[in-house]
Amino acid sequence: MFHSTFADKAGFLKLKALLPLFIFLLLAAMPLLLTHFMGEAVRAGIAPDIKGIHEWFNSDPLTIAGLRGKVVLVDFWTYSCINCIRTFPYLKAWDEKYRDKGLMIIGVHSPEFGFEKDSENVRRAIQQHEIKYPVAMDNDQKTWKAYANHYWPHKYLIDSQGNIRYEQPGEGGYVEMEEMIRKLLVEAGQTLNEEPTRVVAEEVQFREIKTPEIFFGHGRGGFLGNPKGLFKVNDLDYQEPFKIEENLFYLVGRWVVGEDNAQYVGDGGGKILLRYTARSLNIVAGAPGRMITVEVLLDGRHLTQSNAGKDIQFDHSGRSLAVIGEERLYSLVHDQAGYGIHTLTLMIGKKELEVYTFTFG
Repeated sequence: MFHSTFADKAGFLKLKALLPLFIFLLLAAMPLLLTHFMGEAVRAGIAPDIKGIHEWFNSDPLTIAGLRGKVVLVDFWTYSCINCIRTFPYLKAWDEKYRDKGLMIIGVHSPEFGFEKDSENVRRAIQQHEIKYPVAMDNDQKTWKAYANHYWPHKYLIDSQGNIRYEQPGEGGYVEMEEMIRKLLVEAGQTLNEEPTRVVAEEVQFREIKTPEIFFGHGRGGFLGNPKGLFKVNDLDYQEPFKIEENLFYLVGRWVVGEDNAQYVGDGGGKILLRYTARSLNIVAGAPGRMITVEVLLDGRHLTQSNAGKDIQFDHSGRSLAVIGEERLYSLVHDQAGYGIHTLTLMIGKKELEVYTFTFG
């Protein structure tokens, strides 16, 4: 009994003596453990490199190490993301104003949907938005993972020594970001005499948007109001509801629901219904190899010049139409009267329309 008690006490004292060593080893290993589970960006603020790139636009391949001496802004984006698109006026203005002062902006295009891995689609988007700074196609999201990123858009600001000094997930924070850009340029030896940039861009009142982004695929769905729900079957015939609830979308007609989209496969009479609260409404959709005309109604009436999005056309009888072909974001509603509750009806006459998501502004 005495021997057992003495051994236990001796073992306890030995463990107590070793405890500082265990703590030291744990702290020493923590960066490696965090890197393994969370990504490279957690390592003492050192910026991970741009890697695993499928193709570069507007530049030869670049590396963070090769850009030492410059201030680097890494912007994660994807071309069908309305939140990303709304940041372009600021990025382009900063590129124009500070590139000669030592700022290098790199747009890392990390796709959300499969069609965004197509080089020609990305090239077309770069031309459409008049992006002149380098863009890297991160099709396998290797750079995305290296930065432990989770958002579109997400901006990382890197100083001339290669350290991440500031970041901004999502929209906003433009004044603070530019202040930090200027600070890091001065640290790098630049003299800045001009005033900060004044950018004219669309203002979004996020508190007034009551409807979240809505996905059509069963992989991230959950907003479908039809009783049948989103099922992985060949196709389902969805019936038009008697009543629709806010922030839920409803399918009418025959649809096939995939991992990230819903495809209309009926012979006519297809519809999508949605009651939402916002000022603007966009749809990410496509009809590869085809052009499908969708009739767009708001609160049971055709759109007018005062509430139509930029992708709406009007026929000779005044019907508001969206012609959907390439896979991209289409602006359907932009109500100059402001934010409000509305019911959207999309009337689809031809099969093979693919719908991915609704986004709002």
